[in-house]
Amino acid sequence: MAGIVMLAVVMSLVFIGYGRLFLDSGFYLNAAVKVYEGELLYRDFFYVQGPVYPYVYGAFLNLLGDGVLQARIVSLIFSLIAFAAAAGLAKRWAGPGGALWAGAFLAVSAHHAYFFTSIKLYALTGALLTLSGLVLTGRIPAGIRYPLGSCLAVLALGTRLTVLPGVAVLILFMIVDGWKLERTAVLWGLLSGLAAGCVLAVPFLLAAPEAVYYNIIKIHVSAESGSYVFSLPEKIKVLIKMVLVYPLLIPVGAVVLFFPGPAWRMFRARRDMIYIVLTIVVITGAHMSANWFSVGYQSILMPLAAAVSGGILGTVPPLNLRKYFIGTSVAVSFLSGMFFAWQPFWPGPGTVLHHLEDIGRFLRSHVPPEGTVMGCNGVFALDAGCQNEPPFGGAPFTFTPAWNTKECLMYGGINTHMIVRLLDTRKTSVLLLEPGSFSVGFPGFFEVSGRDQSAIFDAVNRNYQPAAVYPNIGNGASTLTAYLPKDDVVDR
Repeated sequence: MAGIVMLAVVMSLVFIGYGRLFLDSGFYLNAAVKVYEGELLYRDFFYVQGPVYPYVYGAFLNLLGDGVLQARIVSLIFSLIAFAAAAGLAKRWAGPGGALWAGAFLAVSAHHAYFFTSIKLYALTGALLTLSGLVLTGRIPAGIRYPLGSCLAVLALGTRLTVLPGVAVLILFMIVDGWKLERTAVLWGLLSGLAAGCVLAVPFLLAAPEAVYYNIIKIHVSAESGSYVFSLPEKIKVLIKMVLVYPLLIPVGAVVLFFPGPAWRMFRARRDMIYIVLTIVVITGAHMSANWFSVGYQSILMPLAAAVSGGILGTVPPLNLRKYFIGTSVAVSFLSGMFFAWQPFWPGPGTVLHHLEDIGRFLRSHVPPEGTVMGCNGVFALDAGCQNEPPFGGAPFTFTPAWNTKECLMYGGINTHMIVRLLDTRKTSVLLLEPGSFSVGFPGFFEVSGRDQSAIFDAVNRNYQPAAVYPNIGNGASTLTAYLPKDDVVDR
């Protein structure tokens, strides 16, 4: 287990240095900073997820600093919590061997290390969901277990709304498990979960109900058509890739396929495992029903899947065949690493953190204390200790070219006319743009017309001049260009 933990930690540290930045990483980092500057989610700035992530990550960042490195370290902390919870579940079902299998399931996946060290919701959601399963199915007194487990489940829901069906399954388990003998504890569990939900929702609903409705519901359901929506075959490809980048799913599938009788008897003997599997299934169904589906979305379920896999591999295969399953697991893990581990890597030269520091030095030298940065990824300004031009801290989701100015001001968006006017005033100190920075519009996730894109870049070229080009360390275009106002370039 020490070797498995070391592998997981080392791989995570590698991705802290070399993992590409998600395009919306600045959006999450911005929210974590804003809430501790006294601004209120939804009412004062744009944020399209539940309220837990900004307040949890913001609490850590207040102590550590507001940069990418610090945020990735916070994700690593929750990644290790999820790892430990998964191993604890598997140990309960299959002893130390089950815990080893569960740990190996997560440790050999480079993609998992990448997703769970990114500035996204994945690590926190996965940790809260797995902890909820561990607590609710545990052996501590029901009077503690049910309230604590239900609160953890609600916190997971308050981090990422797509886990709602799984939270319902976990609450159902609590009711079924304790209704006959621990009815009072079950009622306390239900009341605790309800109270946690009220604490998370009521303040924001009272302050800005329309903004909450837009941010939490409307923007997500608006992307129901268009060229970016995943078709069913594409979603099936994602499921296939899941097996390839989490390679221990292959021996688990082989066990269930070739030993269905022992596997079924094991499930019947462990009713709590059935509920955990059902939790995974219903959340996967919710993800597949959405407009966009990815391995990253599914990564929040992988600690639970690791626990179930540990339970299966630790008990079902006959003793005389264990060495073959171990050998198969080593082989598929090696092949997965050889063919897929490179995908989330920034190829260099240098680390992502090194290039962030280069960009940060440029920004700090050109952005005065009252100055701002405009770009479709707000992470660069935040990492440099600079301010994003509102509302570009919420980029890319705040580019709303189909809205009029009144709607933009109400919900924290910006349209083409407003961007052109902003550029013509040269109000912002530095632009950081990719070639396709304004090619996608929200809400609806649609292709922006060439006329709108041309109008914006004509205004860019009219008022600003390229001053530096950096390799793009995100998952977008290949380059990132920094622009300065033309007068500033001439003066220099």
